[in-house]
Amino acid sequence: MTRLHHDLQDVESDLRHLSTLIDVITDMAVEFQLSKGAAQADHAGMSVLRDMLWIARDLASRVQTDMSEAVGREVLT
Repeated sequence: MTRLHHDLQDVESDLRHLSTLIDVITDMAVEFQLSKGAAQADHAGMSVLRDMLWIARDLASRVQTDMSEAVGREVLT
């Protein structure tokens, strides 16, 4: 039970970080669009947004895997 509790705490922490990351990316995207307009693409700004979304995607995938493993261990014990 202790290991499962620790695993679920890890997943919960990852979810909080993911939520924060997505919140920041959303704010950046909205500010970027408002400041630059849809027609003017700032390649450096878009590159940063793309990189942050890539990190968020990878973290979401890791959280999903961690959760599946944690739940699987709980079912097995």
